Amino acid sequence: MVFALALLCAGLGIYAYQQQSKLADAEGLIRSLQAKTKEVAATPAHPEGAAALDNSASPDLIVEGGAEEAGPKDQRRGGQPRRGFGDFAQMMDTPEMQQLMNLRDRGMLDSRYAELFKNLGLPPDQLRKFQQLLVDKQSTVRDVIAAMRTQGLTPNRENADQMRTLVQNANAEIDRQIQSTLGTAAYEQYQNYESTQPQRATVERMQQRLSYSGEPMTPQQATNLVGILSQTIPPSPAATDPALGRSRGGAFANNNSSGAAITAQAIDQSRAILSPNQVNTLIAIQQEKDAQAQLARQMRQNMSAVRLPATPRD
Repeated sequence: MVFALALLCAGLGIYAYQQQSKLADAEGLIRSLQAKTKEVAATPAHPEGAAALDNSASPDLIVEGGAEEAGPKDQRRGGQPRRGFGDFAQMMDTPEMQQLMNLRDRGMLDSRYAELFKNLGLPPDQLRKFQQLLVDKQSTVRDVIAAMRTQGLTPNRENADQMRTLVQNANAEIDRQIQSTLGTAAYEQYQNYESTQPQRATVERMQQRLSYSGEPMTPQQATNLVGILSQTIPPSPAATDPALGRSRGGAFANNNSSGAAITAQAIDQSRAILSPNQVNTLIAIQQEKDAQAQLARQMRQNMSAVRLPATPRD
């Protein structure tokens, strides 16, 4: 009996040691991934290098943001080469990082689509399938990059068109699956929801500001204001102001935290659905957005002036 108890204790001890070792290995992997992420994010070869691997990246942003495997020398790091796009892509190719990013993408669904999920009222199985397709669509750029890397290709200006086509084809196939999952009517509702993401962001910003006032917005006011903003879209700033450069963003460019522009026409139409105080709040947000755009324009102009070589003197 004593011998049996001794064997049992020894077995439990070995099992506990094995579990502790596995836990230590897992914690070490997490620390390693976190350290690599912080190291890479701290010294990117280009300011947009990290964004090139995120959901909102477009082929244009990727090839402009750092396609080279090794960046130029950085004097702040003792003359060592700065990390380039290849370092980011290689890190993102690991199964651990893919799993972490997929979990992150799924966790972000509600922040963007909760209202749509509520309005569609899908059965649980259909909702889960729809959510997975949305996650798949958010990772198409990363998937295309990984596929290109397996073929020995690094995104650059020479193959940007090829990459753009691959991303568009992948998104089109996922859209077909979404339409098949939802049906025609619900798919049109989804498309409208996607196309009004910037307007929804602006309205949510206004709702938050009015939430602690004496005149919070009603759901119907919010819906109507989204419609007004989506029908009074101004020309693209990049098309009217060369200082802003080419607009960027791919399939998820509408997911813009700064929201949609607010035109004078939109403010005038909003007076029919908003109180005077609520209209004043909308005007204040417009002024803040205009100031933000002006600041960005001046910063771009100043940065462009710094990059220009000095004019030789006679």
